[in-house]
Amino acid sequence: PQRASDLRNAGLFSVSVSLDHWKREEHDRVRRYEGAFDTALKAIEIFKNLGDVHVSVSSVLSKGMLRDGSVERFLQFVSSLEIHEAWLSETKPSLEGGDGGDQIITDEERNQLIALQDRYNKDGSMTVNYLGHFESKEHFGCSAGNKMVYVDAFGHVSPCVFTPISMGNVNDRPVRDIVREMRTLFPTEDRCFCNTNFDLIRRWHNETAPLSREETLGMLREVRFGPMSGFYRLYYH
Repeated sequence: PQRASDLRNAGLFSVSVSLDHWKREEHDRVRRYEGAFDTALKAIEIFKNLGDVHVSVSSVLSKGMLRDGSVERFLQFVSSLEIHEAWLSETKPSLEGGDGGDQIITDEERNQLIALQDRYNKDGSMTVNYLGHFESKEHFGCSAGNKMVYVDAFGHVSPCVFTPISMGNVNDRPVRDIVREMRTLFPTEDRCFCNTNFDLIRRWHNETAPLSREETLGMLREVRFGPMSGFYRLYYH
């Protein structure tokens, strides 16, 4: 509680706590850490007790949850926590453990999540934000490396939190220079860069993640970006 109060006094106004399931054992299994579920709920309660911090939950939904309809059950649980917002994202492919490409959701499954988001937001109690909605081809598309930048705990600058590649490190070059270069290489497009190019990223993978800047530049020479999303077609034309 004291640390939360110190963060608020330092200017923190919004916090998001990772929570992936309403069952304790399932969340802990996914997070590979016993007690992760209870710790998350405790953190949510601590921040709620501050009274003036926007509290949300960030959730990664497995394809299994989409298939068996349990996303609805999960949102009911999250809503019962009386928080302000739920951020939803589908599982992204991962280099760890082999393939991972079979976890990429279909357009039909994405549209199911969009419909669920819209229905919850009409109720007006808890805001639901599904990343795949405004990142769809009908709206803003994928902004990886152009409008979106991710810096990890080691200083690597990537185009997106989900993409295990690096355009450089803030310990070696100014972040402004890295981002400026990255934007010349990543035009916006109407599809997810990570989902579309996962097989290519995996082919360039050499047992270390993220890919180095040199490996990333080599891989990008093989990338064929798709057309712009609906918004950017209107914006630029």
